[in-house]
Amino acid sequence: MYAIGYYELINSIYTLPCYWKDAGQPQSLPSATALNSIAIGPDSAVYIAGLDNNYNACYWKDGGQPRIFPNGNFVKSIAIGPDSTVYIAGRDNNNNACYWKDGGQPRILPNGVDASAIAIGPDGAVYIVGCCYSIQALIACYWKDGGQPQPLPLPSDASVDSDANAIAIGPDDAVYIAGYYRDKNYNEVPCYWKNGGQSQPILSSPVTLSCANVIAIGPDGAVNIAGYYFAGSYAAYYWKDGQLQILGHNEVNAIAIGPDGAVYIGGRDPATGACYWKDGNHPQYLSVPPGGATFSATVTGIAVKEQ
Repeated sequence: MYAIGYYELINSIYTLPCYWKDAGQPQSLPSATALNSIAIGPDSAVYIAGLDNNYNACYWKDGGQPRIFPNGNFVKSIAIGPDSTVYIAGRDNNNNACYWKDGGQPRILPNGVDASAIAIGPDGAVYIVGCCYSIQALIACYWKDGGQPQPLPLPSDASVDSDANAIAIGPDDAVYIAGYYRDKNYNEVPCYWKNGGQSQPILSSPVTLSCANVIAIGPDGAVNIAGYYFAGSYAAYYWKDGQLQILGHNEVNAIAIGPDGAVYIGGRDPATGACYWKDGNHPQYLSVPPGGATFSATVTGIAVKEQ
């Protein structure tokens, strides 16, 4: 298991990006300022995307030197194609939502406000999810191969705002997207979409603040989603095919499926720092070195590699 994230030094606001392997001591990457996304390639290499110390969009392969993507200053997500081509979604130096392919120039996404996540479909198509401009508001959408945005459908009682945060390809080659929309009372409704169809809410009743942050599809086709909701206080949740599990007053930022089908969720316990849950069980806490503020440590991405 690989987790990426950061921790702060005691009595300091200085943040140190790092990664953990199999819950060991945190390790650094050369010239890293931020680590935002992680993926395992078909070559079994570990790819981590983020920013170097000059705030350039880049990625690291197996802990080597950063490989710069031109004209980029913000990275959201990384995906690896079946031929090990590297794709990154984020923003260019002019704050345009965009994506890069193998270190080439950024491709601007039409009407894009945010490029939140990227995935490669079974046909080799590049799917990016986020939000785009409409006449009235910002709406959840996806782009295929950088074409025009495709709005994600909402129910008749939805208001104008929605957003898409995460994407996963299922074993049936279906495309799953997670996010939220606002209902007519302006409550946030976490949901997912399958193959661009109608939104599927995942909480029994809407609350003022809630979201589906991350999504992963199991080898059996089970839909796994993690996120948060606010009902007097914030709580993290894990949802699997209609079964909801509360993960306490914590933060969840990442999800991955292991080779054995186990579900790993990464995030943070405000009291004890970086952690992950395996199949929704008691959190496993990740260490920081002496001088690090344990409570500040956070997991921002997670991936599991076949042994």
